[in-house]
Amino acid sequence: MVVKNYLPFLAILLGGISFPFLSTAQVKGGVKIGLNISNLKGPAETDLDKGTVLESTDNYTGFHMGPSFSIPFSDRFGVRGELLYSKKGFKYSYQGTSPRLFQYDNNQGIGGTIGQANLGLSVNFVNLDVPLMAYARLGKLELSGGAYLSVLFQKVADGALQYSWKNLDGTEGQIELLQVHNYNKDVIGGADDSQTISTRVNGRNVTLPRTVGAYYDFPEDKGNLYKSLDYGLIGGASFYISSTLYVGARLQYGFVDLTNNNADMSRHLGYPFNREDKDYNYNIQVSVGFNL
Repeated sequence: MVVKNYLPFLAILLGGISFPFLSTAQVKGGVKIGLNISNLKGPAETDLDKGTVLESTDNYTGFHMGPSFSIPFSDRFGVRGELLYSKKGFKYSYQGTSPRLFQYDNNQGIGGTIGQANLGLSVNFVNLDVPLMAYARLGKLELSGGAYLSVLFQKVADGALQYSWKNLDGTEGQIELLQVHNYNKDVIGGADDSQTISTRVNGRNVTLPRTVGAYYDFPEDKGNLYKSLDYGLIGGASFYISSTLYVGARLQYGFVDLTNNNADMSRHLGYPFNREDKDYNYNIQVSVGFNL
């Protein structure tokens, strides 16, 4: 999409348009609060025949709040900037065939299995959003559009992995590993060893941590799974209940592939096969605000 290459200049253009008016226009303040309904949009992983979809994402409900600053050019037109604390994310699910390696107890080697994985994660991002928009007033209706820049400070997730497999002797095994992820801080192979579970894999004993981190299955550092900077387009509409109080809705559509492809591993094929897909932020905001 060609517009992506010019997006960093859109905010500069909006700022440049407003600059001649700064000496004569009054800057007006405001505040807003509301809900985020966000998701991460991208291609889902399939099996090798591409006939079965193995993963999916669902909407995550968070919130946003913060101040806004408007520069009216006239009663109908102006520009507005905001500084929003914003919680976004998505719900992730994988169900399908997946390989897994187990370290046998007492340094007896490593055993491989191919089993069925059922993984559910709630992924949470804490963002600082900086939208910059031009707006037009049509009576009580206000239309706005522009660009946004977002810094992702915190990237965490929690959930559980249920994994079942068949051993070489025909017996079946099953484990459940709790997932507590901090994508900024977790280390390779990181886990909470205060609680463990025991199982048998191919006739040998295996002891596992009950709770594992984001990069527990990684043998080497591939970097942070999620990037820290996002930008894209934003647009929406507001309805003014009074001269200062309004309700509104708008859409954020990101242009940054938020996943680091080197660390975005295939769950169907296992390590070291990575995903070369693109995953973009998609967020609907519903707000109540007050402008002076």
